Amino acid sequence: MVNICNNFTIPQILFLGNGLNLAYSGISWADLIGKIAKRNDFDWSRSEMPMPLQAILASDNQIRTSLKSAKEDFRGKIRNDRQMEVLRDLLTMGFDDILTTNYSYELEEAALGKYELTDQQVAKLMRYTSKNPERNYLLHTYNQVKCGNTENRIWHVHGEIRKTDSMILGHYWYGKLLYKIIEESEKNKDRYARNQKEGKLIELNSWMDSFILGDVYVLGFGFGLSEVDLWWLLNRKQRERAEHGRVYFYELRSEKQREKTELLKLMDVEVLDMGFSDTEKTTPDGKPGYKAFYQAAITDTRKKMANRASG
Repeated sequence: MVNICNNFTIPQILFLGNGLNLAYSGISWADLIGKIAKRNDFDWSRSEMPMPLQAILASDNQIRTSLKSAKEDFRGKIRNDRQMEVLRDLLTMGFDDILTTNYSYELEEAALGKYELTDQQVAKLMRYTSKNPERNYLLHTYNQVKCGNTENRIWHVHGEIRKTDSMILGHYWYGKLLYKIIEESEKNKDRYARNQKEGKLIELNSWMDSFILGDVYVLGFGFGLSEVDLWWLLNRKQRERAEHGRVYFYELRSEKQREKTELLKLMDVEVLDMGFSDTEKTTPDGKPGYKAFYQAAITDTRKKMANRASG
């Protein structure tokens, strides 16, 4: 457990999406949709339909069945030594918790120095913060890994591929997860502020606790407008009366994303493009310099964490 005392140390939380994996030739969302698609009359890379609804349409509303048959395609793996190095860098930075929307196990693989893990190997990493953890919603379930001398709790907030029934994909499952999050929020109503006032320890018993209380560094996750559970949590964090951290959102500057950026700012999110734009041609293949962007974001995260630690 991570305990927070009367003088309240803000937890440092990494929120990692698939963007960093994509920078090292990982599989894209459109490719994943293609793996569960039962029809080929749509170009999923050009679809403007919200992501959860794409999954419903592609699978003919048979998401759970399709996921089971495409399990190995969703598993993911470390692609090269540089990706391993970058992930191990993150794992040794001293985050109190690491939250990820990825179903796959690149973080666990990097921590263990392996390029792929079996279900059996991952199962040995699973830990719980509740005596009665949810079977299909992993609010109180994490994987414990050690990278070098650094212990990490990795929370798969939208489920993990080993347990396909835990994977949040499709509006029905997003709605169910949001219900669980709201239920957890109501159960813990005023707990943070009350415990801080009384000088009691606050245990981070769920990934929701970490998101609300911590400084959250969002890396490689686009905060798509269909991510209703996480937008709700941004609102919940903003309304929290207890002392809590900020949200730092790293994303390339994009005129197409200006409305989303302004919405994030309204929710007290600090948007950081690190001087990179999606229109800049900074690499020989004509693509934006994603690897350089992520390296700049990681350096900035380390600096912010050091400043927080020094007071």
